[in-house]
Amino acid sequence: MRKRSRSVLALVVTGIVITWFILTFWGTTTSNENFSGRVTTDIYLTYDDDTAFGGLFANPAPVNDSLPHYLYQHLADSIKRMNEERQLENRGVSMEGGWAFGSLGMYTLHTPITSLEEKIRIKHITDRLDSLTIAANNKIARLTNEDSIRRIKDQLRDTTAYFNRMLNQRVPMPDNLHYLSLQGYSLPESTKFFVQNGTYNLAYLKIDSVKQSHSDTWRYGHYERKQIPVRYSAENKMLFIPVSAQLYKVLSIAGPLASCLLVAAGCYFFLGFPLQILINISRGNAFDDKNVRRLNLMALALLIATVGTILSPYIIRLCFWKMIPDDFIFPGIWSKVAAKTQLFIAVVVIYITGKAFQKGNKLQKEQDLTI
Repeated sequence: MRKRSRSVLALVVTGIVITWFILTFWGTTTSNENFSGRVTTDIYLTYDDDTAFGGLFANPAPVNDSLPHYLYQHLADSIKRMNEERQLENRGVSMEGGWAFGSLGMYTLHTPITSLEEKIRIKHITDRLDSLTIAANNKIARLTNEDSIRRIKDQLRDTTAYFNRMLNQRVPMPDNLHYLSLQGYSLPESTKFFVQNGTYNLAYLKIDSVKQSHSDTWRYGHYERKQIPVRYSAENKMLFIPVSAQLYKVLSIAGPLASCLLVAAGCYFFLGFPLQILINISRGNAFDDKNVRRLNLMALALLIATVGTILSPYIIRLCFWKMIPDDFIFPGIWSKVAAKTQLFIAVVVIYITGKAFQKGNKLQKEQDLTI
């Protein structure tokens, strides 16, 4: 009976290791399955005046090099700055994280006033100041009394100082945008995300015709756009689902609190328990009931934590499936399982150790009864 149990245990361990290698190999082969020797080339139309796609495919005309250098440099810098600001907005690099735990997080995007609104504000103030200055100068030209002239100049000086203070005042900021982030999402290479006029959009390739040869494939098409309800960061492979300020405040409190509880539970099970087991061993109580129970609880806690980290992204995805467009790609569950195989092996090792301690406890009790 003992030999059979050992054989079953060896088969279980061998099966786990073989499964890990199979899942790892399967993941690498599926990720490279497109590299079969055939080259696919996409050919699509782009336009210099790219107003429909938020500047994704824009190729602005070069600045006239016959202009004076200072004017040429000013225009070139302005065009470069506009393109950079547009790309930064599309990439979502101005996001500020409130908290993040695993594949879930909360982020805030500050929405500064636009340059157009700032120009309108400055123009309104300067126009009023110019009109008051002209009126004051006209009135001074008609006066001969020095006291009256001095009083008008003092008033003009105070008015100018007032408008200067207005120009230096910070403009009230609009409400910040708050997002719930989901990590691990990607887009096909031919699909692009962009922001335009405060809306979130995808530019996707629509194939018009396909031509093939013995080794190559050419796909001819054009880009179309569609609006989506979520924001996306290709650099971080992260979706941002807009949430209200009230929900953001609630999650900003609940999220870190839940994270602290999980970290405390991890310290309790995976630091406190091993330390207590070592203390009992040092006291000569290696195979007591408490150590057996601690090992079993450690194996169970690690199993629950591993399965939870695997399933939680899919549960969250299920909760927001109406808002996540089908264009976004999310890894399959087997790739997640393959990435956590080492933890499953650790669960088996801890469980086997617990069984060995339980066997030692039983033998120790039998020996005590014999004595």
